Amino acid sequence: MISILTMPVMFSLIASPSCNKSPAAKNPVYGDRPICLGPPIKDPKYYTIPTSHGEVAVWDTLGSGKPVLFLHGNSCCKEVFSPQLNSNLAKQYRFIAIDLPGHGQSERALDPEKTYSFDGYADVVMEVIQKMKLQNPAVVGWSLGGHIALSALDKGQPFAGVLITGTPPIELTPAGFQKGFHPIPGIMELWSKPHLTKEEAIRFIRGTNTAFDLEKDPFILDAVLKTDGQCRVFLSQSIWKNSIVNQKTIVETNATPLCIIQGRNDKINLSYLTQEINYKNLFNEQVYIIEEAGHAAFWEKPEAFNAILDEFLTSTLKD
Repeated sequence: MISILTMPVMFSLIASPSCNKSPAAKNPVYGDRPICLGPPIKDPKYYTIPTSHGEVAVWDTLGSGKPVLFLHGNSCCKEVFSPQLNSNLAKQYRFIAIDLPGHGQSERALDPEKTYSFDGYADVVMEVIQKMKLQNPAVVGWSLGGHIALSALDKGQPFAGVLITGTPPIELTPAGFQKGFHPIPGIMELWSKPHLTKEEAIRFIRGTNTAFDLEKDPFILDAVLKTDGQCRVFLSQSIWKNSIVNQKTIVETNATPLCIIQGRNDKINLSYLTQEINYKNLFNEQVYIIEEAGHAAFWEKPEAFNAILDEFLTSTLKD
C-alpha cells in the first residue's frame, strides 16, 4: 500500500494573466470570440513553434536552468500555470508551458482526428521537445496533460521526471475512467460536446471541483469557450476506440521518477491511486494530498504544490 502525505493549507497572492475586455477583432483561429492576450505580444517569452499539427503557442521563462515542460488540461490554456511560471522556482529552472493544438493561442489542428487524441497530443509534445532541443526535460501534466505525459513516456520520450496532478493512471477506456474517477453527474456529456454555451462552460469548470474565481480570472472561462470543440469530440471518441493503452501498466513498469499530487476534494478515486497501483518508481513512495484543494491543486494551493514540485525537481534534475 502506498502512503499518503497530507499537505497543510497555505496561502499566497498570485498575479494572474489579464484578458481582453474589448470586442475582439476577427481571428483566423478563434473567430470573433475574445481571446486571452496575456503579456505584450513583443515579449520574447511568448512565441509560437511550427509543428506538423499546427502552430503551438509557448510561454518560456527563458531561464538558464534545466527545462521543465507544463501541459494543461482539457479545454484550458498555458496561463493556468502562472502560479508556477511566476514563482521563484522559475528562476532556478527553464519553465515552459504550451497551449495544446486547439487550445489557448495555438492553432486548431491541421488534422483534428489525428491530433485530438492521447496518442496525437503525445506526438505534438514530442515534436515540440525535439524542435526546442530540450534535453531530458521534466514534465508537469495536469488532468489531460498528465495523460499526455504518460502517453509520451510510453512512446519512448525520455523525461528526467514526470509529475502528474488530477491524472489517475488508468486504462484509457470507459471502464478505466470509471475506475479512476468518481461519478460527475451532469458533466460527463459536456466533455464530448462540440459547442458549449457560457452557462455550460461554467458548469464544465465547476463540475470538476476547481476553485477558479471566474470574475477575478476570466481567462479560464475564455479558454473553455474558445477551445476547438472538435478536441472534446475526437478525444472522447479516442477513448471508445482506444486500442487499450493502459497507463497503470506504464507507471508499474517504467522506472522514470513519478510524482503524484492530488487535491483532497478532487473527483479522483484516491483509494485507486494509493491501493491498486504497484508503482515502479513513485517519488518518496507516497501520493501527496493537498487539503482543501480540488482538481487544480497547483492553482488553488500554489505554495503547498510548489513546495512539492521544488523537492521533486531538486531530486530529478540534480547534476
